Amino acid sequence: MNRQNFNNVYETVWRLICLEGRKNTVVAASNTIQRIDERTNPYPTPRGFNFMKQDIRYAYYYCFFTIDTYAIKECWHLFHILSFYNLQEWKQSNVITWLNNIITTQNANLVCLGGGAGYEIVGFCKWLKTVNAKIKLHPFIVDKYRWASDTQRLLEIFDSQNEYNLRETRYTTYSSLLDMIACNNELMDRLRSADLVTVAKFISALDSNEKEYTVPRGICGTKLLKAMKPGALVFFMDNIGAENLNQMRIAAETAELKCIAELIHRRTETIPQHEIEGIQINNFITALPLLSTDVCAALWQKQ
Repeated sequence: MNRQNFNNVYETVWRLICLEGRKNTVVAASNTIQRIDERTNPYPTPRGFNFMKQDIRYAYYYCFFTIDTYAIKECWHLFHILSFYNLQEWKQSNVITWLNNIITTQNANLVCLGGGAGYEIVGFCKWLKTVNAKIKLHPFIVDKYRWASDTQRLLEIFDSQNEYNLRETRYTTYSSLLDMIACNNELMDRLRSADLVTVAKFISALDSNEKEYTVPRGICGTKLLKAMKPGALVFFMDNIGAENLNQMRIAAETAELKCIAELIHRRTETIPQHEIEGIQINNFITALPLLSTDVCAALWQKQ
């Protein structure tokens, strides 16, 4: 498949994440995706995705760097709007103080549970740009699949001037949820110093056995979220339905987190005709890009 075909099919990705200098970024995206094709995959993959099939990888990238990146940014934007309508409550929760602190210090430690493709980081950075906040993030991603070789270059291009320190993103993988909880000392240290923990489409990616450990037994809430320092925030976003939000509520309450706000976000996106033709020409029709999303989101704070 030649580079021009890649450029057509992935144009919407870069339009939606508002990268500067599109010509170069599209070429970079093409090179990145082509590199995936040229290597084997020795890492564990998220359940339900066969990364040895190239059309699944294409669809996965397309999905997360279009709709979900935008959804993350919009959820942060809506939370910010809610803070003005419920100013007194937000002042009491110290969320405004939290934001002022990271803006003043220009530093924030970030732990991402799941969502390893980096879209939750890009979405957060896009929202920071809307409030004119330039903050050096120290992102640490925990996921079943090690995305570093695939998406690190995309993160660096999005943050071409390294304003948000995305070149320093760190990754760790786990084979099972219990393995992540029990054996990762580095993760626990990161959680203790985190200013923000994101849980983006993490619960919906768990299999039924792993969910048993997430909610009824409270391990995820007790072991991971309880390690957070007082005042730190948890940003949650997942698909509507399947009790995802309710499961996260239980974990958050177990860890003594206070709910600041909850919301639902829906979005439908269109793609240009030439891109649809590119999808058809390249036989991507069985892995069409995600064009709409229905997500629930919530913001919690550690007491």
